[in-house]
Amino acid sequence: MSKYVIAGANSEIGQALANHLIKQGHELFLISRSKKDDYLSSIYPWIDGIDMTNEAHLAELRTKIQEHFTNVIKLTWQLRWLKRNTA
Repeated sequence: MSKYVIAGANSEIGQALANHLIKQGHELFLISRSKKDDYLSSIYPWIDGIDMTNEAHLAELRTKIQEHFTNVIKLTWQLRWLKRNTA
C-alpha cells in the first residue's frame, strides 16, 4: 500500500483517481480549494481552502504531508508548488 497526496481532489479527475486508489487499498490525503465529495472526505483526511499561490498555506501544507506521504499527484493549475518539490 502506498500513500498519496492528491492536490485538486475536488475535480472530476481528482475524484475518479481517488476512488481508483481507494479500491487498490492506498492511503490518501486530499487537498482542494473547496470540499464537495462527502464520501471521500468522511474516510480520508481532506484539507480544503488551500490557496496554492499563498506561500504561508504551502509551507503549512508541506509540513503536514512531508513526513507521511511519498507520492504527490498535482491536478491544479498553479505550478509553483510542484516545481519546488520535484528536484
